[in-house]
Amino acid sequence: MTEVRPFRASIVRPEWAARVVSPMHDSLTPEERADIKTANPDSFLHVTRRAGDPGESDDPRVAASEGTAALDHLLAKGAFRELSEPSLFVYRIEVDGSPHTGLVADVPVEAFKSGDVRGHEDVEPERVDALSLYLEGVGTSSDPVALMFRPNHEVRRLFAEIEREEPLLRIGRDDGTLQRVWRVEDRAALETITARLASEVMYVADGHHRVAASIAASERMEDPSRAAVLCVLYPADELRVLAFHRRVVGPLDTRDFLARLEERFLVEDTDESRPVQGSFGIRIDRHWVRASPKGTGRPPGVAGLDVTRLHQELLQPVLGIADVGDPRLEVVPDTVPVEELAARADEDGGALFTLAAPAIDEVLEVADRGEIVPPKSTYFLPKPMSGVFLRVVG
Repeated sequence: MTEVRPFRASIVRPEWAARVVSPMHDSLTPEERADIKTANPDSFLHVTRRAGDPGESDDPRVAASEGTAALDHLLAKGAFRELSEPSLFVYRIEVDGSPHTGLVADVPVEAFKSGDVRGHEDVEPERVDALSLYLEGVGTSSDPVALMFRPNHEVRRLFAEIEREEPLLRIGRDDGTLQRVWRVEDRAALETITARLASEVMYVADGHHRVAASIAASERMEDPSRAAVLCVLYPADELRVLAFHRRVVGPLDTRDFLARLEERFLVEDTDESRPVQGSFGIRIDRHWVRASPKGTGRPPGVAGLDVTRLHQELLQPVLGIADVGDPRLEVVPDTVPVEELAARADEDGGALFTLAAPAIDEVLEVADRGEIVPPKSTYFLPKPMSGVFLRVVG
């Protein structure tokens, strides 16, 4: 059973939203973050800065201190207003004309620890440590973890009824993204939504590191039972899942690589950069090949996912790359044009491995089995924005 709680929120003022609200920190490249911060001193990216960002200290405590100062700057200017009562919010984001609606709420940390909320992706310990220090230092969260649940007709109907009302906040962006926020005012609707969602199993779509950091931070609290995670909960069919591609920095011995590849996989030349499920696209020596595992069987759960097979049957045994932390490996979401990645591989004589995204049902199956995929295996859209809501940690 997953408890979904109203939370005491501050919300960005409409007249400040265009300057404050920003894409999530991890959805941007370091260069993009640096450009936005230079151009806009009020961007919430100044608050969500991380150790090691361009121009930032490598010490997470220093980054947290400077993030706190940036938040204090916005609060002093009156960029946010505090709401008097704990609330739930319906949050709708339209990207390229496609709408996605979810519920912004608190979910207790205990639900993640107990398995009522299930994750599917591994995390990097050093990143978790840095994020937990950031959460404790800044003391405020504004990046909702994206959860998903199997579609529920009654919840969807109530969302639609609330969306017919005048929104509390409307935020348009130059890139065409439109966000709208409604506060759930009707007590009966609030109780029905929380009761229905309490009967659903929740799954982490995006934010595994933030969840792990919240758990780590809660274990240092005087009363861990009060700890919760700011989340936006989506019906699973409101989300899109994309793949992360892998690029191995060159130069590689192309002849040796292809010979070893053919020992393990069925290999054919192709003009297609994007593979179908059950195969990999490989850009090597300025041309594309498709590699498919030999044999007809596809194991269930995580063992059968293309990203798992790529790591266990190719990257590790053939190239000696054990995990995504290897400095020779560049992991890039499918939001970056494949042509750009292929050009990088051509330039340095490396290799690019493209994958098809898993189906959402496959991701849910992995989580239900209690298994995990390598870090940077699934990229869910849309990404909620930073700086819309503020929630005090703890």
